[in-house]
Amino acid sequence: MVEQSPIFGAVTFSLLVAVFTGYLSTYKLSTVRGKEVVLAIDIGSSSIRCSSFSIEDEVEKTATHLCYHGDCSDKVEFQLGFDTTPEVVFLRVDEMVSECASRLRAAGAKRVVGIGFASFAMNLVGFNNAGECVTPLYTYMGTGSSGCDGAEDSLFHNVFPCSPSFGARDPDSSMPRQEFMADLLAHHHYFTGTMYHHSSYLLAQLYYSNRRSTPVAARSTDPAYYQTLSSYVMSRWCSRSNDTGVGVSAFPVSYSEASWTGLLNFRDMRWDTSSIDLINDFNSKNGLLGSGSGESRRSGHISLPISSLPPLCDPEDLTGPDYTLSPRCIRKWSGSSDGLFSVDTKLFLGIGDGAAANWGSSSGDGSGIEQHQAHPLVVTIGTSAATRAIVDRDLVCGAVPGGGERDKQHKQEEGVHIAPGLFCYVLNRRHLLIGGALTDGGSLVEWCRTELLGGDQGRFRQYMAELLAEATPVPTVPAAAHRSGGTVAVTLSRRGQVPVMLPFWTTGAGERAPGYHSQAVGTISHMSKSTTVKHLLQCAVEGVSFRLVEIVSLLRSVTSQCEGGTESILVASGGALDASPYWRKLLAVLTGSSVVQARSSDVGEATSRGVARYMWTHLLHAQEAQGPRSLDTHGATAAGNVSCTLTVPFDEGLSSGGIPGIMNPDTSIGFRNELIARKAQHDQLYTTMLGGP
Repeated sequence: MVEQSPIFGAVTFSLLVAVFTGYLSTYKLSTVRGKEVVLAIDIGSSSIRCSSFSIEDEVEKTATHLCYHGDCSDKVEFQLGFDTTPEVVFLRVDEMVSECASRLRAAGAKRVVGIGFASFAMNLVGFNNAGECVTPLYTYMGTGSSGCDGAEDSLFHNVFPCSPSFGARDPDSSMPRQEFMADLLAHHHYFTGTMYHHSSYLLAQLYYSNRRSTPVAARSTDPAYYQTLSSYVMSRWCSRSNDTGVGVSAFPVSYSEASWTGLLNFRDMRWDTSSIDLINDFNSKNGLLGSGSGESRRSGHISLPISSLPPLCDPEDLTGPDYTLSPRCIRKWSGSSDGLFSVDTKLFLGIGDGAAANWGSSSGDGSGIEQHQAHPLVVTIGTSAATRAIVDRDLVCGAVPGGGERDKQHKQEEGVHIAPGLFCYVLNRRHLLIGGALTDGGSLVEWCRTELLGGDQGRFRQYMAELLAEATPVPTVPAAAHRSGGTVAVTLSRRGQVPVMLPFWTTGAGERAPGYHSQAVGTISHMSKSTTVKHLLQCAVEGVSFRLVEIVSLLRSVTSQCEGGTESILVASGGALDASPYWRKLLAVLTGSSVVQARSSDVGEATSRGVARYMWTHLLHAQEAQGPRSLDTHGATAAGNVSCTLTVPFDEGLSSGGIPGIMNPDTSIGFRNELIARKAQHDQLYTTMLGGP
């Protein structure tokens, strides 16, 4: 008998493992074999994703149940900066689609039937007639290292009152100036759904650019047209592009992305000309408009003619030969798999990431939720944080203000009232997204992990686990209580001072909802020698949570007016909440609601899933459509044609034999009392630093 060497046996075993691993990989990839898929692209402020989704049930074909193909998806780290250019974003996205296309070919996918986008909101950039970028990339983060410091105050107090677009305040008017300004701000919130004098919106950023030229603006001329990042990327892919692959005119932008700029009138679905005229009134008053030469052009002052703003439509209304994939893209992505991409691959305009995240977290059949909620509140904490709910647009726009040239009172006889401090953005012509956002969410906790813990993931997890244990009620049974059959709740006795924090950490971003103080800065108070790193981590999580609770309270005042009443639970989504049971527990205790984790990562990230579900809903209802609506350069669409109705019940992922991932608001009396005390300290600090909301 021939004796086999150990080396031969090891090699044989390695080959068997390799074959078996390859088989498993092929088996996993085979789930997409022969299927139609959509690609959902999410352009975030810290990463870019390209995710593949197919219909789970090929027989019933419903957008409620989707299958996420992780092995045919891709993600790259991408850090949004003040110097980020559209070209950099395009190259990253184009490379990712190429990679996903390669994986889909290898897996035997049938064809890609749709490509859609979500992107961080807001974002907008200007181009000249040659397709060259001539402005900074305007984003919710501001435009420079100091953001728009001072722009809010100057815009609010100097530009608004003297703008002929709104009727300048009569010097002899008996109305106090502050009352006039508050009324004017309420007027614009009513129509645009934004506090658009804030530095997270375009108006304040253009005003800031004209007061203090940025490096890009200093060498610019007035842009011929503006684009969002997703529309810019699609313009490079489409047949309408010129030979260099650069669009030669404005590519359409969705109502959703337009509303995040603060310049869309969501009640008549047009660009809000009165808001746009503000920046042009300021330029005209200060002699900053000219013929294209002279000091105004050398200084880089930017105007905003209505003709430079892109046409508007719903994401699914991008139709016609000019808006199909170019032969160059089809050849590059299809490779040897004829038909994987084609002119029939439908392109969908971008959706604001917040709207997509809500759609991906709270859409489905709700079979596992005993109490149906028509308007679920979704709390999302990723890099930033937000609380939002999707409502029917008709519920809000039930009445149009009338009487008087500006209808200063804005009293609605019908329709849901949107509380000041909340935004109201558009998802599509049928749905609105109401809520509030914070610039700093998971990014603040990540700052604590890297700067305070030196990136030590082990200590970070240990501290978060200890905090969860402290928030979880654990009954004790002392001898006396045991004999009487009773229980005694634990009263926590932690040593050390837990500080309170105002979580406004991003330079120049200030506070967004609900106070919209552009000058707000990060603040830590109530520290002592006994304060530890763990306490600082705790106060960071609490600081974000305390601000979110204020938004939840305002949002409940809106949803309570809607049919179906207010919500009984909160839906949690986003990487930071997915990874932190303690954070979900904290929100449950603060809001008095059970917090349900939306979905696990094996079914796709919520924002990408929302884009995929939106696409599949419209693709599956295409045969019922009345026909595409034509684009209108002023933002209106042809009357009489409406898109299919999208329902907003719960996600089926919440209902697998009950409600997994639920976090109840029960806790010990001691923990609750300590939390209430720190919330009071937080509110006092907020009022002291910012003067209240």
